[in-house]
Amino acid sequence: MRLIQFRLPMPQQFGFTPQLSTTHNLLRVVEHINKGKNSNLATAAIFLDIAKAFDKVWIEGLIHKLIACKFPQYIIEKIQSYLTNRRFTVLVKNSDSTPRKLQVGIPQGEFWAL
Repeated sequence: MRLIQFRLPMPQQFGFTPQLSTTHNLLRVVEHINKGKNSNLATAAIFLDIAKAFDKVWIEGLIHKLIACKFPQYIIEKIQSYLTNRRFTVLVKNSDSTPRKLQVGIPQGEFWAL
């Protein structure tokens, strides 16, 4: 089953869509600005820095959104099992910290499930 069936990614998504880079999104913004200018319309933009977005994902909210978008139950269960009841440790030199529960965020980078 492909995410395109669920209209995901959204048509405005560029960074992870085949043949559409973030440069294409910037060109789209410039095009909207020029249209507004040529039509004597006021144009405004708001830019959000979401560099740490994966660190702050509300897991229950994400699962709710998947249900609302009518994702198949088996996909929701797989994603939910990956995101819930996760633990992490920190390794400094040759010493591990006590395992702690991951409260928010999506596991990324180098990690091992405990």
